[in-house]
Amino acid sequence: MEKKQLKKTFPAGSIVLKQDEKAGDMYIIESGIAELSLKLKEREIVSLATLGPGEFFGEMPIFNKKTRTATITAITKLTVHVINKDAIPSALENTPEWFQEVFNRLIERIWHANLAIILQAETQSELSQKYRLHA
Repeated sequence: MEKKQLKKTFPAGSIVLKQDEKAGDMYIIESGIAELSLKLKEREIVSLATLGPGEFFGEMPIFNKKTRTATITAITKLTVHVINKDAIPSALENTPEWFQEVFNRLIERIWHANLAIILQAETQSELSQKYRLHA
């Protein structure tokens, strides 16, 4: 394991990352299960994905310098490898410039897709709320 990595364990139920937080480190799951969720404007929480060993999270804000788009919660005891946010850009320094540009554009496209998912979930929630109120 690289020098800038360390292991961290979170108990079940604990919040690992919060939506709208400033960028921090990236995490790779060694063991356990985590949930990726969104908080919508009327405080409703929508579960988007369940992540397990070998999967990673927290990478987007490192590359696009924006806030986190989702919350990660440990569903079971969760052990992760923490990759320092400063280690990632330096790892890309030796890659060709064209690759860095493609990589950055992919990150930006994914970020915009995440926003579209958030907007769609908010719209569905609003429509659902309206339907229940007028049924």
